[in-house]
Amino acid sequence: MMKFVESPSNPANGFFDFLYKSVISILRGLKFYLLNHVILHLPSNSLRNLFYRKVYKFKINPRSAVHINVKFFGKSIAIGKNTVVNSESLIDGRGGCIIGENVSVSRKTTILTMGHDYNDKSFKLKGGMVTIMDDVWIGYDALILPGVTIGKGAVVAAKAVVTKDVPDYTVVGGNPAKVITTRKEQAYESVYYRPFFGGQS
Repeated sequence: MMKFVESPSNPANGFFDFLYKSVISILRGLKFYLLNHVILHLPSNSLRNLFYRKVYKFKINPRSAVHINVKFFGKSIAIGKNTVVNSESLIDGRGGCIIGENVSVSRKTTILTMGHDYNDKSFKLKGGMVTIMDDVWIGYDALILPGVTIGKGAVVAAKAVVTKDVPDYTVVGGNPAKVITTRKEQAYESVYYRPFFGGQS
């Protein structure tokens, strides 16, 4: 019998197994197409977060806000209380992404948890979990790379590229990001803003 193969890592055994795997792959693709092309444009923050929590199983605290036009990869995403993720950001949950409480994620922030091994002949995926502790402020258009932990109360400057762990209460900037100064150690509270329409900040 002819052997149908969906991918080298997930071989199909016969036509019907191939058909089943193809349908499942299409449905999975449709689910994430809707996430990143339809649901992210819904004007209601509450309705978007309902989809994120109930359909996609993201662990988003009801007292947090994910603004309009935020894209997601993967499923392992947790966002704590009183945290705001602003418009046009991208959060990659394939390797796991945990964002704590009172975190401000500015517009166009990109958080990546997976990349490719350029030395591997098949260019396989590799990466690691990103953890953002409480009271962090991530500036406009910052890039957080896989495996990074951003310490409590830290600040990531606009357009910084974070390639390694950031200590607590430090301010980092540049490419690659380096420590610029320190931040006062105190209890910070992010400005909790959840507009009903749109995602302006």
